[in-house]
Amino acid sequence: MKDGYETHTGTYVDATHTGTDPNNPDTDGDSLQDGEEVFLNPRPNPLLADTDNDGAPDAWEVRTGFDPTSSSSKPPAFPGAIGIKFVSDLTPEHGLLPKEVTGITPQMNWNSAMPLSTWNDPTGSEVDIVTPIAGKVVDATGVDSGVKFSWTNPGHTWGTGNGGGPTQKLFDGMLSVASDNAASVTVTQVPYATYDVIAYVGSQSEAPWVMYGSTTTAPQT
Repeated sequence: MKDGYETHTGTYVDATHTGTDPNNPDTDGDSLQDGEEVFLNPRPNPLLADTDNDGAPDAWEVRTGFDPTSSSSKPPAFPGAIGIKFVSDLTPEHGLLPKEVTGITPQMNWNSAMPLSTWNDPTGSEVDIVTPIAGKVVDATGVDSGVKFSWTNPGHTWGTGNGGGPTQKLFDGMLSVASDNAASVTVTQVPYATYDVIAYVGSQSEAPWVMYGSTTTAPQT
C-alpha cells in the first residue's frame, strides 16, 4: 500500500485514505498487515484489532473464514489445539505473539520459547516458554493446558531468517538435525483422549513442509 494512502489520522475513510501509520505495517497490531486488511472483502477496519467487537480478533476470523465485520459471525472457541514455537537467538523478534494466527489448523496463542542459543541449549522444557504465559503450555484459547514437554538436541538450534507474517515466522527457529544426532521432543500430560501431531519442518535452502500423525495420550516422542 502506498505511503500516501496511509494518512495517519486515526480514522479510516477508504482504501486511499486509510488513517493508518505509514511507518507501521500493522497499525492495529492484529497480525494482519494494513495493506492486506484494506483489500479484504468483507473489509475489517485496519485501525481496530477486533472490528466487530465480538471478542474474536480480526486475524482469527479472517484465517478461519468468518466475517470480521459482523458480530453474528464468530468462530467457536478452540481449546483443542496446542502449538509450540521454537525461537532462535539469531532472530529473537520472530517469536509468535498471542494474537498471531498460523498453522495448518489456524490457531492463536502459540507457545513461544525463549530465544535459544545457537550452540548452548541442548535441552529444554516448558520452563523455557515465555509467551503467552511464562513457564506454561497454553491451548489455543490461552488457558493453561497442563501439558509438559521437553526436548533434547545434541546438535544445535538454528534459524532460517524467515520473517514477515505469522506463517513466515513459524518456519524460523528450529532444533537443527543437520548432524547425525537426532533431536527429540517429548510431550506428556496431554488432556485429550486422542489427538493429531503436526510437525513443521524447514531448512535454509528448501521449501518448508509438514509431518502429520495420529496418536493417543501415552507420552509421545
